[in-house]
Amino acid sequence: MPKFRTSEKITKAKISIHHRQQILLMGSCFAQNIGERLMQHKFSILSNPFGILYNPISIQEGLKLLLDGKKITADALFYHNDLWQSFQHHSQFSNPNKQIALTQINESLLNGSALLQKTNRIILTFGTAHVFVYK
Repeated sequence: MPKFRTSEKITKAKISIHHRQQILLMGSCFAQNIGERLMQHKFSILSNPFGILYNPISIQEGLKLLLDGKKITADALFYHNDLWQSFQHHSQFSNPNKQIALTQINESLLNGSALLQKTNRIILTFGTAHVFVYK
């Protein structure tokens, strides 16, 4: 009887992750879901310190901000649809109160920056190659 599937022998990966490592995940909702699974299994992780980001340029800019370890200032925020927002962050950081939005963003930046300094593994996932630019 013919097989109605493709069989593939999967070899063991050359790198692995374990519970003694610090893991940073950034990117699409796939990174978010993998991060949740790793957290359920008691891995030391930080998932999406900017919220969900889909394209490589946004992820690169986020990594640069984490490497710099600096806070953002209130003038980096903009007001739209009754919410204070950041172009570098997912809408989960948006808030009607400017100070609360800024505090949440900067706490996440500081946590992400601290973890990045001691991380052993970085997992990046891309949802698209398209980049939208505000002009």
